[in-house]
Order: sequence, then C-alpha cells, then structure tokens
Amino acid sequence: MVVTVRATSGRVQGELFDHAATVPEHWLTISVTDDGPGIPIDQTDRIYQPFYSTKKRQNAAGLGLAVAIACAQQLSGSICHRSQSGETTFELTLPSRVAQDEVAEASAA
Repeated sequence: MVVTVRATSGRVQGELFDHAATVPEHWLTISVTDDGPGIPIDQTDRIYQPFYSTKKRQNAAGLGLAVAIACAQQLSGSICHRSQSGETTFELTLPSRVAQDEVAEASAA
C-alpha cells in the first residue's frame, strides 16, 4: 500500500473536492491519499459514524474518522473525501493561528 501525504497553506484551489473551491488564506490543508481498494459508494455516507468500519477485521474499532471529524469541527475545520477503486483521498482543512486570531478580532468588534 502506498500512502501519500501533502500539506499546503495559504490560498489553495480545490481540485478534488466540490466544497473546497477556494481555501481561504491562512488555512492549512492536509491531504492523505492511499492506493487501497477504495470505499464502496453505498458506504460513504456512514464512514464518519462512530464504530462504523469498512474493514472486516475484529480489531477495526471504527473510531478514527469519527474522532478526526469531531476534532476538525471543534477547531472550525472540515474533512472531506473522494474515493474510487484504487485510490482514496481525505482532505483536512484547518484554520491557522492567524485565521483564528482574525475570527476572534471580528467577533470582538
């Protein structure tokens, strides 16, 4: 299995994900791609649910994506994915410290 990780910051044009047409400045985007079998289309709406796993192993707790999306949302970020046979990509977008400061300043005004 091959796993590719890519991290970018600043203004990024989203090529893979509809919701991320433009990532605002001062945000960090981390993309992780693997060359596994992909996520079956009929299961994609459930993959972020706690205790759900596409793996058939007994030791697959199904908590990884549920915890990841909860953390991202708590930090005002997001996670999205794209999957096809032979490739799945997850993209985590989080505000940088500068973006968090800008939000705090705007709220205080």
